[in-house]
Amino acid sequence: MKKKRVISSHNNETGSQCVDVFIVNEKFYGFCQYRRDIEDQNGWFIYGSQSDAVYVSYDEAYLAATKAVSWLAG
Repeated sequence: MKKKRVISSHNNETGSQCVDVFIVNEKFYGFCQYRRDIEDQNGWFIYGSQSDAVYVSYDEAYLAATKAVSWLAG
């Protein structure tokens, strides 16, 4: 069973999108992008760039996220 734990969460300027960088089974890293609509009270939804790839370090996962999500790189 995969156990994910978020290491860092990064929001865009409006707070409508975020990217989480997480660790899987305390060994590998990955990232996923989410969005939320202010008028929708259901919270965050997976959106846009997400990676099924695994990385051996946080830095590698974060770099991949910045390449996949333009506002994160800025």
